[in-house]
Amino acid sequence: KCDEGGGVKEIIALLDSLDSYTREHFSYEENLQRYNNYPGLSVQQKQHALFLADLAELKKTLETTGPTGEIALMAKGKLIRWLSRHIKGMDKEFVDYLKARQA
Repeated sequence: KCDEGGGVKEIIALLDSLDSYTREHFSYEENLQRYNNYPGLSVQQKQHALFLADLAELKKTLETTGPTGEIALMAKGKLIRWLSRHIKGMDKEFVDYLKARQA
């Protein structure tokens, strides 16, 4: 939306929605990890906190500068890195840990 000249209010609402969903998901995931004595929990918690801080930084920048192509690229980059590093890496490690425990 930023690179299409979308409105600040719409984009902030989207970031707020993403923040709310993400906090709920992280809470569920961390509780599941805690319940299963996952040794990587503290690293997961740190990464989750960093992602939430990134969202807050994006929102603050957007409120300050308005929608720009630079913000759009920054947001896309952060989301792509999150998908490739955290979800496909760290979260997969947790799934592998759960599978190993069940075996």
